[in-house]
Amino acid sequence: FGFLGVNGAGKSTTFAMLTGALVPTSGDARLEGMSIRTQQNKIRTLVGYCPQHDALEKLMTARETLRMYARIKEVEPGAVEAEVASLLEDMDLAKIADRPAGTYSGGNKR
Repeated sequence: FGFLGVNGAGKSTTFAMLTGALVPTSGDARLEGMSIRTQQNKIRTLVGYCPQHDALEKLMTARETLRMYARIKEVEPGAVEAEVASLLEDMDLAKIADRPAGTYSGGNKR
């Protein structure tokens, strides 16, 4: 889904709450029927978020980053390497997959 709104409407704050980066001060929301207050660990396996700023660790490679997110998303350990290789090919990053992310162009980072 998409999330649109004018500057200052609360889009980033809402996403931060939905993804567990920020705890709501009141109320609740549900994703796939799960409460963001009580089932955040399960929700993290289903939700991806690409922030406006660079979210990559400059010293980690794309391959290392994808492995890390595979663990967060609870990908079966035996399937991680094949999934990482497939994603690197799909995103046309295989040639730079083992270089530190700090060396990537803006387009490659996104």
